Amino acid sequence: MFEKVVEIISNYTDVPKKEITENTNMLTDLGLQSIDFIDMICDFEEEFGKVVPERDFRKLTTVRKIIDYIEGK
Repeated sequence: MFEKVVEIISNYTDVPKKEITENTNMLTDLGLQSIDFIDMICDFEEEFGKVVPERDFRKLTTVRKIIDYIEGK
C-alpha cells in the first residue's frame, strides 16, 4: 500500500520517492498546490476504488493518514 501511495504522490512532486516517508506532509514537506492535491486525491480514488468526500480532504495531511483513510481505519 505504501509503495502505491508514494508512486501516486511522486507524480505530483519533484521530491525523490526514497525521501517520502509515512510522516511526509503533503503541503509543508512536498509543497503541493491545492489543485495538485485534488488531482492526487482523484488518482487515489481511481487506484483504490474509494470515494473521498471533499469534507475529508483536510484530514489527508500525511502519507500515513492517506494510507489509514484508504484502508478504512
